[in-house]
Amino acid sequence: MELPQSEVSHYLEEVEDIDLHIELFTCFNFYREFSDAINYNMSLADKKREELNSSISEMAKNGEINISKLQMEKEKIGMKFVETEKYYVKKKSCWNEFYDKDMLRKFNEVLIRLNDEIETVKLIKQNGY
Repeated sequence: MELPQSEVSHYLEEVEDIDLHIELFTCFNFYREFSDAINYNMSLADKKREELNSSISEMAKNGEINISKLQMEKEKIGMKFVETEKYYVKKKSCWNEFYDKDMLRKFNEVLIRLNDEIETVKLIKQNGY
């Protein structure tokens, strides 16, 4: 289960260690971009483009060529192609960043630092400081 963005932001604002704060935001931002990129269904987008192409072919075969309808269908195909291309580039970029910046190691390091911060806060609260 994922926390709503406002709750995540609230918790991040409570972190007092500025360096950790920055690292957490960096990790969350990367996660959001990476998640968005890898969750885009390129196969479904390709299928939708194929359906639009079939629709145009069907219109032509049936003699139902309506220039404005044809133009709209071609624009939809173009927009779907641009969207797919954008996500392909984004997905490739995110994977490159994941490996080049060793994000898994970074996530682990930030998690350890965050757990240390939580333990420190717990100790402070228990001791009444």
